[in-house]
Amino acid sequence: AHFGQAPRGLWPGEGGVAQAIVPLVAQAGYKWMASGEPVLAASLGLGSFTRNAQDTVQEADRLYRPYSVQGREPEGGPVMMVFRDWTLSDKIGFTYSQMPGEQAAADFVRRLDDIRAELEQEGAAGPHLVSVILDGENAWENYENDGKEFFHALYRKLAESATIKTVTPSEYLARF
Repeated sequence: AHFGQAPRGLWPGEGGVAQAIVPLVAQAGYKWMASGEPVLAASLGLGSFTRNAQDTVQEADRLYRPYSVQGREPEGGPVMMVFRDWTLSDKIGFTYSQMPGEQAAADFVRRLDDIRAELEQEGAAGPHLVSVILDGENAWENYENDGKEFFHALYRKLAESATIKTVTPSEYLARF
């Protein structure tokens, strides 16, 4: 009611997902759900994603795209899955609060640029979706002034970027 529409997606507690919940998620009307990169790595048989010295995922094309999942029952889907970038999400949740906001925002945008460069190096066909997902109540109490300096710097840098476009998962899935 607050946002004028029903939720279209969800992040189950701590990203806990299983094929058995896909029918329930679909029947509840959700179009997507999110989980973490370790879940995707295990599902793809990778063990884990590897990162280079700059913490950039080396299997970028595999992480930064949605996947369609189907439940075992006929009414069980499909539901799209997005997977959060663990490092970027944890940087916001635990690291950037210890840095000046402008510096933290610059680091975040640099990491997105590094991901784009990795995708180009892989020759990956896009568009890609870098998901940053974290518990909203945990991080901001650790930021000076509730993270306003970081937010203002980050939003400014994202708006000024010629290559980064911000979208919600629902917007991305509707478009692509």
